Amino acid sequence: MRRQGIILEYLLYALSTAPFVYLTVRLFLWGPPVWPDEAIFTDVALTLNRTGHIATDIFQGAVPGVQSHFYFYPPFYFFLLAQWIKLFGASIESVRALSVALGTGALMVIGLLIRRIYRSDLLAAMGIFLLGIDPSFGITSRTARMDILVFFLIMSMVWIMVVACEKKSLVWFIWAGVVAAFAVMTHPLGLIVPAVGVLFLMVPHTSWRSTLRRMTAVVLPSLVAVAFWILSIGKNIPSFIGQVRLQFLAKLMQKSDLVLSFREDTLWRLFFGIAAVTLLVQLYRVLRTRQRTDIVWLGGFVFSILALAEERLFFSALYFEPFFILTLMALLAKLPEYHRVWRIFIIALFGGFFIVTVLLTQESWSAFLDFSNPYHEVSARVASLIPDGSHVLIVAIPDPYFELRKNSSLTIYEAPSEPMSDQAYRQLLDGTDVIVMTRAPNIFFRSYTALNKERVTMVDAGTLKPMFVLTLVGRGKRR
Repeated sequence: MRRQGIILEYLLYALSTAPFVYLTVRLFLWGPPVWPDEAIFTDVALTLNRTGHIATDIFQGAVPGVQSHFYFYPPFYFFLLAQWIKLFGASIESVRALSVALGTGALMVIGLLIRRIYRSDLLAAMGIFLLGIDPSFGITSRTARMDILVFFLIMSMVWIMVVACEKKSLVWFIWAGVVAAFAVMTHPLGLIVPAVGVLFLMVPHTSWRSTLRRMTAVVLPSLVAVAFWILSIGKNIPSFIGQVRLQFLAKLMQKSDLVLSFREDTLWRLFFGIAAVTLLVQLYRVLRTRQRTDIVWLGGFVFSILALAEERLFFSALYFEPFFILTLMALLAKLPEYHRVWRIFIIALFGGFFIVTVLLTQESWSAFLDFSNPYHEVSARVASLIPDGSHVLIVAIPDPYFELRKNSSLTIYEAPSEPMSDQAYRQLLDGTDVIVMTRAPNIFFRSYTALNKERVTMVDAGTLKPMFVLTLVGRGKRR
């Protein structure tokens, strides 16, 4: 009987991870298409391996200071990606595989966390399943960006804090603090991690002196890490401030993907409506029970919702998803204790969340599932149109950087997503021979290319927008 139970347990977890595995295999390079950020971050990591500095010349001086120091994000992800590239290479498959590994780790951790707290394999499997089919989680686990690393560190820190509170060991709290420091040094939204750690200690079950020691263990590593990073910036503070300012302006000018989805898509309105009701239910439970984990789930929910204001991209919903799922699992774990009306309400709430999540996943990815991935084929056709020794500017999604860099004679540039002056664009374009584009970033770019193009070749990109390989006239002949 015990052997049969173990087999059924493994089968349950295998079934819960199956959708994530299926979507990852089918959409590995296709959903989402290769982003410019992935090319830029890979170039930063390659520069780190080559020179020992977190920097890049991929903007050809159009963004001040990045040739010597890249300060748009804290450094930990670039160190990790650089080491990964040393082991597995810098292909798009390799750098995305790092994100898939981190996403798989996050699924494992949330399963272990739910099982440890609520002593239920079924609830753990349900949590893994719901997270595995979430569109935001799917995007980040197949994109070579640092968001999935922050997510993995959030889940890891929460699991460590649960163990630390059970064992009442200062060593475990120190480990939680170290994980929090790595998160803070990965992305500004990593601040969610030490904030959630402090929440664990806001409901003391020991003396205040002991609570203060534990809080110091959780928070101090992050403070030390940030202090060391600021000291390392040193005389480059003006460059740091300039890059942070550019990024702030870019976010300010960017329309929120989630706001647009909320306005235009009934399913997203239902999703956020269910999230709001769940948040209110959790608030009611906290006021009644004051249990530590309930307070943490509620606080994490609130902290991560604030992330939606900072990150305006579609996948920023990722950060509140685990606390949403953990809250639902907490409600289901206590289901037998509720009276009949509450049980029906909670089951309906969970059922609504389950159905809407499945429909959102189907809506997000159904357009991609029937297509083979043309990334390498399209990028190779683009590469064949570019003469050796050219300086190439990429303004395209999917981004053919990973195919073009196979030709070592090419010098490759990317157009920054941050707002730039016409003078900065002219500097970038004046140093370019060929442009690979699917879009024109602004009016100046459009007029410059119209005046100075020599030849334009269209490359069919399948179901995505076609790419255009635009050869410019000689640099001495431009207007």
